[in-house]
Amino acid sequence: MDTTRFHNIKAKGACRTIEVLSLIGLILGALLLLVGQPHLPLAEAGPWPTTNRSTFPSTMIYLPLVSRSLPSLIAFVSKRDGNQEIYVMGPDGGNVRRLTEDSGDDLSPSWSSSDFLAFTSNRDGDLEIYRMNATGGDLIQLTHNDDRDYDPTWSPDGTMIAFTSERDDHRQIFVMNADDGSDQHNISNSGANDWDPAWSPDGQHIAFVSDRDGNWEIYVMNADGSDQHNISNCKANDFAPSWSPDSSRIAFVSQRDDFDIYAMYADGRYQTRLTNDPAMDTRPTWSPDGDKIAFMSNRDGNWEIYVMDAEDGEDLINLTNDPADDVDPAWSL
Repeated sequence: MDTTRFHNIKAKGACRTIEVLSLIGLILGALLLLVGQPHLPLAEAGPWPTTNRSTFPSTMIYLPLVSRSLPSLIAFVSKRDGNQEIYVMGPDGGNVRRLTEDSGDDLSPSWSSSDFLAFTSNRDGDLEIYRMNATGGDLIQLTHNDDRDYDPTWSPDGTMIAFTSERDDHRQIFVMNADDGSDQHNISNSGANDWDPAWSPDGQHIAFVSDRDGNWEIYVMNADGSDQHNISNCKANDFAPSWSPDSSRIAFVSQRDDFDIYAMYADGRYQTRLTNDPAMDTRPTWSPDGDKIAFMSNRDGNWEIYVMDAEDGEDLINLTNDPADDVDPAWSL
């Protein structure tokens, strides 16, 4: 999760100062015009070109899409019952069920391949990471730290969770065992701020956001933290990476125009704008078959969960249609 959910952050190097307080988020600063154009050429939304995967890094593995026998679900966060709780719904927006019920705020749900959910909560006084099953039971607190821990993302085999921690005086990417939170260690190990990890479905890589080049960029590293490299290479802020199910593409949010959803190949090529709206579109998440992307937007006056075609951004549908804010969508694997 991009740290716009929890922090006031000043964007560097893009000539725009942004303060964002929560992912249901009020923008508290004035957004100034970003300077410069992306270094990589942008493509118009449409059919994706055939890709010669031999040109991709040799360590990348691409998985075939597998149909699930169980129906997919979208987890999300809503204030419809007073405070931020985690809910699930079907991919058409139906069958909404509440999973958490606590006086604290529960945020940023993330699915494992075995239908467990990790999430962030401040129910013990600060932001910690918890785990529960798909019905809201078997709740376990995984982190116990005086500094904030958030942004959980599962390894595809369900044994590890990567997350953002502020325990080293700035944001860094940590990993831990998913069953009990043991063996927590820093894998990004940079002097910059690194946050918002997303583990690739093939298990080989973790995408994340870093400000080490002066603004927010999408980086990819091996799952052990090695070979960290910038793949978005844009003077505007890019954040909120989300892998396609076959690990070939990454959806993300960019401020190069407005707050819009883009997609690119896993090596940064063919950066394509999928949404084009003056409102804020953020937090993309892919359907299990790779055909759709769900995201949150305030284009109708409050935050709602939408879904669109992953190829070109067409066939836009509002799934939640609720007067309360609905945010943080996460499609089950």
